[in-house]
Amino acid sequence: MNKLIPLVIIIFMYPMLFACASTSAKKDITTAPSFKFAEATLTKRLYVKDTTAVPIEPTLTFSTEDSEAISYVKLKNLAGEHKLRWDWIGPKGEIYLSSGDYTLSASKGKYKEEVVAWHRLTIRGDRASHYPGEWRITVYLDGALIIQKGFLILDEKADEAH
Repeated sequence: MNKLIPLVIIIFMYPMLFACASTSAKKDITTAPSFKFAEATLTKRLYVKDTTAVPIEPTLTFSTEDSEAISYVKLKNLAGEHKLRWDWIGPKGEIYLSSGDYTLSASKGKYKEEVVAWHRLTIRGDRASHYPGEWRITVYLDGALIIQKGFLILDEKADEAH
């Protein structure tokens, strides 16, 4: 009987050891949660910390005396490799500035829960300050339009003259 006790213990303990070992292993996510375009904001300033940023002066009206206009986007559940592009459209309807394709990527088999990116249009002291009026920002992800927003650049000096 004493010889049976260790055998019984082994028979009952072996499946428990195997079960515990298999549940503690991390499982890879086979499909990432669905991709989501979360936010698009035009702002005068960003609070940047580490790898993230937050718009702190959102607006759709800038002046020729503002240093820059910043287009900020937030994406969620990004998997694979993607191209993001900003086109700044001036008052005459022509592309004034394009960022070109900016690559965003997550490691193979993984996804990024949140990605923020931004592009800047320098205003004060640059050519843009000579083109007050109605502007537009268009943002593309993998060539597809994801956001289009109109905004104003007002001539601060002309307003002061009146």
